[in-house]
Amino acid sequence: MLDSTLPCYSPSIPAPPYSLEPSCGEQRLGQTLRSGRSRLPLTSTIIKKQGKITAVLDGQEVGADTPSYGRQAVIRGTLCFNDSEKNSHVAIKIQGRLEATISEGGSKTIQLVNDTYTLWKSETAGGSTCPAQIAFACQLPSHFRDGREERPLPPSFHTFVPGFYIHSQYKILVEVIRVRHRVGLWPTTKKLVILFNYFPRTRPSGPIMDIPCFLSSIKTLPEEWYQSTSILKTSRKGSFEPLYCHLFIPSVRVYSLTDNIPFHIQLNGPLTSLREFFPPTSLDRITSAGSSLSSAQSESLVAPDPKSCVRIQLLRQAVVQMRGQKVWRNSEIGNGVAYPLPPPVVYESTDRREECLDWTGHVRCNDGVAVGGLHTDLVQVKDFISLTLIPPDLRTSAFPELRITVPVRIVSDAYTDFGTT
Repeated sequence: MLDSTLPCYSPSIPAPPYSLEPSCGEQRLGQTLRSGRSRLPLTSTIIKKQGKITAVLDGQEVGADTPSYGRQAVIRGTLCFNDSEKNSHVAIKIQGRLEATISEGGSKTIQLVNDTYTLWKSETAGGSTCPAQIAFACQLPSHFRDGREERPLPPSFHTFVPGFYIHSQYKILVEVIRVRHRVGLWPTTKKLVILFNYFPRTRPSGPIMDIPCFLSSIKTLPEEWYQSTSILKTSRKGSFEPLYCHLFIPSVRVYSLTDNIPFHIQLNGPLTSLREFFPPTSLDRITSAGSSLSSAQSESLVAPDPKSCVRIQLLRQAVVQMRGQKVWRNSEIGNGVAYPLPPPVVYESTDRREECLDWTGHVRCNDGVAVGGLHTDLVQVKDFISLTLIPPDLRTSAFPELRITVPVRIVSDAYTDFGTT
């Protein structure tokens, strides 16, 4: 009978240290660069000082003033002290809270993070004094307890308008207890507070297809488009037949802060109704500001005129629920430009024939938008693509203003940021 005893194995050699930058004698064989807003390498440090306490935080972007960390990131650094022999206790705390205030319901605060790490204390030091430098590494949690549920930590977020305030804030708190040599004096506690940004990174589950012509792709690749339809009825009974408005956006409906989100708009119905909504004298103005057929391929986006007949926007809705009250505020976080397309060739000349008007374009977030939405029991932040069609003269038009709103999700990274080689 064969011996079934396994052979002896020698311990594996530890893996060599890894660096993003090539060492001496090394070179890069290939590299996939990120698109959109490129992220700077995390090779710098941020130094914060208060009194005799100095904190050096590693792994930060070059030139950054405020530390930033992502999902489950490890906060690494070193604490430096003057007169460290007087320290009897050194601790570091990672804290986070979400505050909301509304004029209708008062204010409320929920705790997101409250972790304490003891770095040194005299009781366990065996008579030795506190070192002048102490390295630390503290990992951020990924979730927090929200009532009965576990939810992902919300990102750093701030919004304020009169009677409405939301603030999600995170900080590092260093506490040092120092003894006094004179008899009868109580120990003193010195603190260093460092605010930091929490920006968890997320990307869409799929890319936005690069399709130059919508009209051909809607037939060959209908699954790549999400369609939202609204019926526009006249305010005068029996005077005009209704119009139908269709908004098409990429079906993934999860977009990054840097994505140029393509869209297509089609307004169709009887020719008489179209002429009532957009009189022939105004057809040359049925566009958002800055658009023209000759500039349809331009990549630059021009802010639309508030009085434009066609408006496409990214809207953010912040909602606060407390004490039986629900209050929300909307704000614009991005806008786009709609370019008119030439109408199809028709051979029928009756006023009751079906006709359509088409626009195409892109919409994207403003550069100042840093995070996507968030969801807690107290606060929800949601994003939408909003289309508004406005008759040139609402006072005389038989049709009212039309609005289509489609819920979307804004995330930190584009799908192509994780490009393949």
